[in-house]
Amino acid sequence: MARIYKSRKHNLIHETKTMNRVITLFIISLLSTTVVYAGSSALPWVELNIRPSTQKKDASQISLLPKDGELTEGDAVSLYQKALQSFPKDFPQQQFSAWRKLPDDLDQLPVQEIESALQKLESTIDLLNRAAKCKQCSWPYIKPGQVSQQVMDDLTIFRNFSSILEVQAKLQIIQGRYSQAIETIKTNLTMANHLGGAPTLIQAMVGIAIGEFTLNRIDQLIRSDNAPNLYQALKELPQPLADVNKAIKVEIDNLENYNFLVRIQSRKILEPAHERVRKQMNHLDRKVTALQIIEALRLYAGSHDGKLPEKLSEVTDVKIPDDPVTKKPFAYKSSGNEAVLTIEGTENSDGRDSVHYELKLKE
Repeated sequence: MARIYKSRKHNLIHETKTMNRVITLFIISLLSTTVVYAGSSALPWVELNIRPSTQKKDASQISLLPKDGELTEGDAVSLYQKALQSFPKDFPQQQFSAWRKLPDDLDQLPVQEIESALQKLESTIDLLNRAAKCKQCSWPYIKPGQVSQQVMDDLTIFRNFSSILEVQAKLQIIQGRYSQAIETIKTNLTMANHLGGAPTLIQAMVGIAIGEFTLNRIDQLIRSDNAPNLYQALKELPQPLADVNKAIKVEIDNLENYNFLVRIQSRKILEPAHERVRKQMNHLDRKVTALQIIEALRLYAGSHDGKLPEKLSEVTDVKIPDDPVTKKPFAYKSSGNEAVLTIEGTENSDGRDSVHYELKLKE
């Protein structure tokens, strides 16, 4: 009996240590990704100086994820692996990070330096573009708690991939190369979508962070003169854009491999963490919906003497979507040429996930 007790005690200690490693890894990854998330465009106030817009015939052809006709046979994962292998070890990460944060002004960007850096990364960018157009993205299964250092290092490079694409799109938009910028944004959003559907939460959360960063360029595009209207393209994006539910299910299902006491304790720790990740996932979708509404407001102004509506319900030419979380209309206040569109903070967030879009119509 003593031997059995010792054996059971040993197994319980072993399983508890194993789950602690799982939980510790998850919390570390959650915190690190949350830092990235909080440092993205999720600011309390976002100023957008916009122009009235008209819906052009070719606007329906614009997409922010590849359409079926663009997709090719093959698995994106193999191309992502080639991109990881081709990635230079001397990548100037700090430079790209600084370029991302510079004002969207051609006079303030070191254009030649950026173009030179992007040219050196052409083969990597090409692989990412090709990966975005693959019909499949079948990530290898990684058992929770067995995320290797190599996987973590690779995810750091994925963040760098996103930074490269964001800087490229930033420059393309400033130079008025809108079609090329949309293709770059499409590659970045597809990578966010691919990672969002990966089987581990750390991958999925990096997908959310990449999606958040990419929306910065959509903000920039909306502010740009003569840029195409993205209402329809934003409407067609899937929700969730970066779906973490698959990875959460893998983690929950994995608990069945442990004894009852470990499962109970682990659920107490994991469930609130999972809820936080879902809020981040939902926040990304709410921002996409808000941008869709802003494009609808530009269309309204384009056909109403350059004026914004007093109420969202006055927009009838296109559908104004509700908040995908609350299922209610977004808060909106207008004073003719200016308006504020608000993503309200969710429960227990203290308003940290709220966003106020301050819209000003250019003359």
